[in-house]
Amino acid sequence: MPNLKPLQEWTSAEVNNWLEQEGCAEEGAMFEEAEISGIALKMVDRTCLKEMGVKSIGKQLQILSLLKDLLEKTSVEEATSYPANQNPVTAENSNTPGSSAGCGNELIKITMKDKKEMSPEQRRLYNEKIKIIRSECKKRWPGNSKVYFKSNDQNGLILSEMVLLLEPEVAIKEIGFGKSSIRSHIISWAAEKNRRIVDGHNFEVPLPPAKRARKGEVSSSDECCTDADIPETDGEDSFSDNVNDMSGYSAQLLLTVFLKAARFRNLSYKNDLCPVAKKINVKARGLGKYELANKLAKALVEKEFVKVNVGANVKCLKRDEISVLKTLEDGCSVVNSVESDSSASVNTPSMGSVDSDSDTDSSHD
Repeated sequence: MPNLKPLQEWTSAEVNNWLEQEGCAEEGAMFEEAEISGIALKMVDRTCLKEMGVKSIGKQLQILSLLKDLLEKTSVEEATSYPANQNPVTAENSNTPGSSAGCGNELIKITMKDKKEMSPEQRRLYNEKIKIIRSECKKRWPGNSKVYFKSNDQNGLILSEMVLLLEPEVAIKEIGFGKSSIRSHIISWAAEKNRRIVDGHNFEVPLPPAKRARKGEVSSSDECCTDADIPETDGEDSFSDNVNDMSGYSAQLLLTVFLKAARFRNLSYKNDLCPVAKKINVKARGLGKYELANKLAKALVEKEFVKVNVGANVKCLKRDEISVLKTLEDGCSVVNSVESDSSASVNTPSMGSVDSDSDTDSSHD
């Protein structure tokens, strides 16, 4: 017989009964012995199962899948269980941005149109709540591992758990920002993280404070700064004047100076980096923005478009150590002239050989 009580009110004995009904009687007894109630059930992960004594990987995955289905079913029941006169989003805010989407007045996703229709106070509150969600995402999925939900039952369970835990803290009923929108934002965060990992971003390196924030002042050398991680130099091991040892930070700074951009993040992969790669014959296919930047910077130095001062540390370049010798247009004209000279030099001997042949023919006559 199914349990009609809300999940958060289940006792450990009721959790045991539920698992027994699902064909996991032995594991149910382990849950009861570990005093896993309905509230604690939302936080169970694979590590908890191992500590309770569930050693079989098959059983672990089965229980995680059951938990995921239970949490999703509970979430849907909670969203549809309000009577008409007790709906958490009342008729007073039925005209809120995008209120026609989602379940009732709760939005499935906050769009740009919805943001434009928010009041300044609502937008400020929304941005604060988004920061809380992102901070929690970083805690749950740190490092450089990609995050998937459909192919990973454990991540799916964590997602459902996060939505339930964050909803009371970050939901904004006035603009329809509820469970569905929170879930959508977590999924979008994961997709963005996966994309940046492909581009070569390292999430394991902590971001240092901005250069201006460290100095407390704005200097003329800060005009072309990048968003790259600034490496710390300690000892002779971190020094190198070999262009092949150039760090990601130095490569991005060099490209920022060469393309006269305010900062590296303003450079577009498609509109800025790829045209440079095409003109100096660097293969860009299959490379992300950061990987291509590293390759381009080295090629620009090797092909004498850019000069790095003698004795400069290529692992931590400074703006005043980078000099632009020629632009892409200048470089292309030089290449074209060299090609034309080489073709002329190839054609000249052939003309000479024709003349000599004619002279020979005339002598025979």
